[in-house]
Amino acid sequence: MKIGNALTITIDGSIKQAVCNIIGKLIHCRYGRHKWEFDGARPCPFGLSGTCSQSVYKCSVCGQFDYGEKGGIGWQECKKSCKHGF
Repeated sequence: MKIGNALTITIDGSIKQAVCNIIGKLIHCRYGRHKWEFDGARPCPFGLSGTCSQSVYKCSVCGQFDYGEKGGIGWQECKKSCKHGF
């Protein structure tokens, strides 16, 4: 019986910790602190697809994409490195 109770407490503690970790990460994302990972590219937003493209990022926590919206990581990357007068 003690083993069963100890196991239940351990499982309950593990579930609680996992839920807290997930909620913590999602709250982190809610306030704009995504964990961006490169997910590919899209055509240049200025029609220069033959000469450049724009990176697409995906948050590994919540699954949100950044397709180069103003202020986002893809937009900032283009603004910083564009050779065509972004």
